[in-house]
Amino acid sequence: MMRARLARVPGRRLRTGWPLGHPPGVIPGDGDGRGRVASSPPCRVPGPPRLDPAGYRAAPSTRSSIPDDTSALEGNVVIVRVRRAGASALGVVVVPFHREIVRRLREIPGSRWDPRARHWRVPDSPEGHRRLRALGDVARVEFVGDSTAGHLENPAGAGAAAPTSPRAAAPGSPPIVAAPESPPIGTAPTSHPIVAPTSHPIVASAAAELRLRGYSPRTRKAYLHHIRRFVRFASEHPSAVLSETESPPARDAIADPRLIREFLVHRLEEDRLSRAYHDQAVSALRFLCTHVLHVPAVAESIRRPRPERRLPVVLSPTEVRRLLDAVKNRKHRALLMLIYSAGLRVGEAVRLRPGDLDPERRLLFVRGGKGRKDRYTLLSERAVAAVREYLEREEVGPWLFPGPRPDRPLSTRSVQKIVAQARIAAGIDKHITVHTLRHSFATHLLEAGIDIRYIQELLGHASARTTQIYTHVSRRALEHVRSPLDML
Repeated sequence: MMRARLARVPGRRLRTGWPLGHPPGVIPGDGDGRGRVASSPPCRVPGPPRLDPAGYRAAPSTRSSIPDDTSALEGNVVIVRVRRAGASALGVVVVPFHREIVRRLREIPGSRWDPRARHWRVPDSPEGHRRLRALGDVARVEFVGDSTAGHLENPAGAGAAAPTSPRAAAPGSPPIVAAPESPPIGTAPTSHPIVAPTSHPIVASAAAELRLRGYSPRTRKAYLHHIRRFVRFASEHPSAVLSETESPPARDAIADPRLIREFLVHRLEEDRLSRAYHDQAVSALRFLCTHVLHVPAVAESIRRPRPERRLPVVLSPTEVRRLLDAVKNRKHRALLMLIYSAGLRVGEAVRLRPGDLDPERRLLFVRGGKGRKDRYTLLSERAVAAVREYLEREEVGPWLFPGPRPDRPLSTRSVQKIVAQARIAAGIDKHITVHTLRHSFATHLLEAGIDIRYIQELLGHASARTTQIYTHVSRRALEHVRSPLDML
């Protein structure tokens, strides 16, 4: 009965490509359409139609920025909603689709479409914010959340308040709306404003110092994530005095050893961090205290957690063969064979170029490995044959294993999914990852009698102590030892 009533609404159509697999009916947002939907019990129409297909939940204060009347909606007002999508990116949703806005989003350096989140990922940089604000000439831009609203430049000039509703904007141009989010549940209200993690000078100084010291992008992202959370915790702490300026009192307040200790205890109790994550947070705070706040004594007082001694999971040669045989795709099979035969990290494997293979010398050149160090490792003849079979059917560009876009390599997440699916198809019960193939490579060489110093060079380890962990999982030292149960 409900479906029959909806089918008779004038202008009704089916929405195709809906992510849930059930295409809903799109009803016009006029008075007739809303009246017919409301008259079909059980049904509740809570206010204006939902304008956010990417799953974003509108903040309570954004209700007033969307007009209650339907005249603006019928006039095809385009809304560009911006919120945080990670430590260094913004998620942008355009409602409804607008070809010119999408073209301008593509032109932003570093932007890309995220099919899983169904939004555009734009770098959280001054250039990215400038481009997003420039969209105000064709759409209404809404910055949702305090972490993005802190980047807004006052369009009315210094000392004037930014517009908070469409009626407060300049006439003739769509407004830029900054919609702050409500504080998280369980957070006590504070008298001082919450610091935008990306806009505080201390965070900016840390980002600049990380870049100047040549840290890798992944390390910079991880460190800045912990530093932002610590700055936010310090700004919300009742005993902390942290302002928006990089004044000496703010530096002294944030470099308090008791505050750092309380932050780490809070993270451990509330978030139940793993030891590796805890150790990473300590490294980030030590970097902040040493190179940004210039208080090395405070950095030395931050204690690391007790190290864990976990042995790596290793596959037997038979299990490696079953895993490789379970992969039917030629490209994926060649990739996994190279990882196992050369002991590559997953990031090193996806960044291989066709010229890095040297079949005549049976060497593989690893460009920019961990620590930005180059090295040579082994190149298996069977792996070369698998790569040649793959290249006979597919053309490649600058990358040996390109992703959906030929100018970009395959993502590491895709390789992890390939190994997970192959493990299930091969019937292997062990919990393995892509790195398990690297562990198996080193262990099998050690069991074959290869000197551990050569294995260290092939793996690219800076210290032999890192390579010595494979002596604890190798069966070479125990192959002549029998269990006393078997001697009975």
